[in-house]
Amino acid sequence: MTTATRTTTDATTMQSLSNWVPVEIAERDGLGNAWVKLSDRWSRIHSIENLWELDGEWQQGQPVIRLHFKAVVEGHQSIALYQDLVEGAWYRRVALGD
Repeated sequence: MTTATRTTTDATTMQSLSNWVPVEIAERDGLGNAWVKLSDRWSRIHSIENLWELDGEWQQGQPVIRLHFKAVVEGHQSIALYQDLVEGAWYRRVALGD
């Protein structure tokens, strides 16, 4: 007898399967275009979607103020980014195994 097992992935599972890593963001051409460095290559950010701000939280005694958004870069790749507004650093969400 064969038994089929079905699994589902929810947002909590996906969150645990991803990680935020530092990333470089720059305005490199003097024309107001933003660029992100992905895998040692600069890609132009074509559009920003789903802009939202998360603030008022505390982690390890420090305020957390972040500007989150989804960006579409060259090749129509969608990436999740945030800027830590306290430190000024940028981060990108990557799935484990990327």
